[in-house]
Amino acid sequence: MQCINHETIYKYIWLLKKHKKSTLFQHLRRCGLKYLKRGSAHCGRGMIKNRIGIEKRPKVVETKGRFGDREVDTTIGKAHIGAIITINNRASEMLKMKRTKTREAKKVSCAIKELLEEWIPYITTMIADNVKEFGNHLSVAEVSQIDFYFADT
Repeated sequence: MQCINHETIYKYIWLLKKHKKSTLFQHLRRCGLKYLKRGSAHCGRGMIKNRIGIEKRPKVVETKGRFGDREVDTTIGKAHIGAIITINNRASEMLKMKRTKTREAKKVSCAIKELLEEWIPYITTMIADNVKEFGNHLSVAEVSQIDFYFADT
């Protein structure tokens, strides 16, 4: 007796659909509809509005020689409840941290503003990951007069 992999069955069903020889694909869970990838231009889910990519930041930031370039990140708490916001200076590796009870963008941006309060005159750029917690980045950039960039991944 031979076993057939489920992927082989799916490939066969998609082949039949491609050649318009069967309607089996309509009985599949997605009924032949394709998934939208999160990073695609047509998908709005999880995308941060008005984000500026890291490729547009000044080249001097890459050298880690200027004292005003910061990186912000979050560490998610146990059971995905709460987070620790960390802001690191790229040149001196000076670190500030703050705990938040939720990961909501507004709460995270408030925590970032509190952490940056003393540093505002010395900050030039901020780099963050593409996560929803940083969705309110424009309010941080406006208050602290900095350029906010997002990593590619």
